[in-house]
Amino acid sequence: MAGYSSKEHFGLGLCIAYEIVKLHKGTLTVKDTAGGGATFVIALNIFLLFIGKYNVNR
Repeated sequence: MAGYSSKEHFGLGLCIAYEIVKLHKGTLTVKDTAGGGATFVIALNIFLLFIGKYNVNR
């Protein structure tokens, strides 16, 4: 089965990803995939990223 591993995992990847997205004021959502699995969607507000980089005032 593609993507399958028999190794034990600690499950830290999603937790770390969520914290990074949260620090950037974004969202991380999970959607079930037909036939098993899941789709993870990360949304970041690009405008907010540019405000910090270029010191743009609203």
